[in-house]
Amino acid sequence: MTAVAASPLAGQGPGVVKIRLCGAVPDIAAVARLLGCPAPGIDLIDLSPPYPNRRDAGARLYLTIRLTAGPPGTLRQLTLREDS
Repeated sequence: MTAVAASPLAGQGPGVVKIRLCGAVPDIAAVARLLGCPAPGIDLIDLSPPYPNRRDAGARLYLTIRLTAGPPGTLRQLTLREDS
């Protein structure tokens, strides 16, 4: 897995998404590699090493990505509903 240096963009901001992956180390590493591949609309900002889960089997790692403007249709609009 390739390490990515943290940058000032790693904080919250427009288009910045923090992701936690949890599962078996080979599985989360595979997903992290997919998200780290150059792709229109997604820039990988930060990637943590895997950490053992505290209560469950497996491990977790954290990614920070930035959604960028890509070709039309690359990013789909998602409306979240707040439950009261």
